[in-house]
Amino acid sequence: MVLSVLFYTMTCLLTAVAGAPATMITATNTTKPGCLPKCGDMTIPYPFGIGPDCSLSPFYSLTCNTTFDPPKTFLIADKTANFSEKPRRIHEIIDISETQFSVRNMVVVSCVNSTNPKDFGMLLPPNSPYVFSAKSNNIVAVGCGFFSQIQGLDHDELQTCSSRCKSKDSVNPGKCLGSNGCQEDVIHSISRGFYFYLLRPHPDSIPYDTCGYSFVGNTTNFKFRGATDFSNPNMFVEQTLQSVPLAVDWVIGNQTCEEARKHGFGDICQQNATCVDANSSIGGYHCRCRDGYEGNPYLPPGCNGLGISFLSLIIGISWIYLMIRKHRLMKMKEMLFSKNGGLLLKRQLSAISEGGLQPIKVFTEDELKTATNNFNADCIAGKGGSGVVYKGILENTGLIAIKKAIIDDDNQVEQFINELLILSQVNHRNVVRLLGCCLEVEVPLLIYELVPNGALFNHIHNGSHGSWLDWHNCLRIVSEIANGLAYLHHSANIPIIHRDIKSANILIDHNYTAKISDFGASRLIPLDQTKWSTAIQGTLGYLDPEFRFTSELTEKSDVYSFGVLVAELLTRKKAVFVVRESEYQNLATYFVESIRRGRVPLIVHRELVQKARNEDLMFLVKLVDQCLRIKREDRPTMKDIVVQLDRLVNQVFV
Repeated sequence: MVLSVLFYTMTCLLTAVAGAPATMITATNTTKPGCLPKCGDMTIPYPFGIGPDCSLSPFYSLTCNTTFDPPKTFLIADKTANFSEKPRRIHEIIDISETQFSVRNMVVVSCVNSTNPKDFGMLLPPNSPYVFSAKSNNIVAVGCGFFSQIQGLDHDELQTCSSRCKSKDSVNPGKCLGSNGCQEDVIHSISRGFYFYLLRPHPDSIPYDTCGYSFVGNTTNFKFRGATDFSNPNMFVEQTLQSVPLAVDWVIGNQTCEEARKHGFGDICQQNATCVDANSSIGGYHCRCRDGYEGNPYLPPGCNGLGISFLSLIIGISWIYLMIRKHRLMKMKEMLFSKNGGLLLKRQLSAISEGGLQPIKVFTEDELKTATNNFNADCIAGKGGSGVVYKGILENTGLIAIKKAIIDDDNQVEQFINELLILSQVNHRNVVRLLGCCLEVEVPLLIYELVPNGALFNHIHNGSHGSWLDWHNCLRIVSEIANGLAYLHHSANIPIIHRDIKSANILIDHNYTAKISDFGASRLIPLDQTKWSTAIQGTLGYLDPEFRFTSELTEKSDVYSFGVLVAELLTRKKAVFVVRESEYQNLATYFVESIRRGRVPLIVHRELVQKARNEDLMFLVKLVDQCLRIKREDRPTMKDIVVQLDRLVNQVFV
């Protein structure tokens, strides 16, 4: 009880004292003298300003529209812009913080009686110190049978998000996850502009009227209200616009603090303020009041001191606070470890050790922080479907990759632990090895061996990176992937179906050997079952067409995705590729139709056509054709595929 009272009292004092320097909107000198301090209810802090000579530069100049009641603040990317055009270049600002501002969002709506793609675009001023925040924004799709897609200004696909549900009754209120929608981090830079599309590729497959929605924004306060949202688009849009803003990062200039000082721009940060490099894709920096000072660090006379006695009080309270926080953190880690199945895992590990099997290692959060320099941005190895992947090095383990696990439901913890143990026993040269896990964090972390040469996707589609992918290496890579999949399907203790086979999930090691990775969507199939019902997962273009509608999972789903991947290797085209502006082609359909029309030499990459014997190339093409059959029963198993590929490899490498 005493500890709780002390913690509450200390928190109040810290909020009043130490909280002030954490934001620049705290002192009376918020706005440049003689300039409008507010627009309606919103304070306009310098370097932003309203009116001539009221901002640091024209980029930070805002417009206060007094025709609204109360008045509203706008950022206008182009003086000729209007509200109705796409992409939108006039943005209503609803909040400004130390490193970001929030703008009024847009929501794409598509109802069942409309099959045309719906879209919108957002554009910031060119060369401006602003970027749409990849860290704070999410891509969200809500509805049944919808795909949303975000594209760059050059219409290159950056990311997709798909949603489906079996019936209105199966939809549950809450977050947009699983059967009623999708919500994902924006894992690619959307920089100063993007386009957003909402498509319903198969409207005839949904036997009831629903509407779908999609948007990009900060979803901290977003609430999905269930099936009601599907039939009341006006209410959904209104509530979403009020609760989901679009986050924009702002910086000063495009140089680091050191570069700015070298070029004579260091005096922007005023007295008692420090320069802090911004973690932004366009560089730049921010000014921040030193500890013990408050005010606007961009505006003379700068930041004001709080006094020695006040600082002593802060230091004393901070020490007590840190001790309490450390105690609570230890308790929190124990609680999370238990919640994520740690106690169950300990019991299972004891049994495994007695049975002579190699136990999975349980890492602490501190070990992983040490391995990644406290999850430093320099240690980011890439970004996958479950978020950021970090690389690190452990003293006794070597190079590792760290990523988040996926647990769809708190009630599935026991299943998660069992699957974790089985995946840890997977041992094949063409499958990335799971080394261990960390359970004392909010979302469990999985630790894998690090595969250094990146994803096959980059080697196929990024120019010179794929110069080594000649006919012999292509055939070898195909054979290695097939062997890895056949092992998962037929040789593991319990059959494992990957569910998201694609070139981005095939990693290339230092010997240019292919390894299957990213088991975020994988499921173990009980030995007495041949198919398994599950929520839709996977990637647009690689998805088994039957799985999309039946939700029945079999090993043939991986076979279809494998066929798309091999077609991608042969043609060097993406699984969904651009034919012309705003028109896309599915690679699987394109490949099969080309075979039927006898156009194989025209679609296969010219270097492969030149180097491979025609009969060998056609053997592989026909094998892909079998994998891409619409009906699952017409597709071969991975065992059959390995047998056929071994025959082809023996012919080619004689």
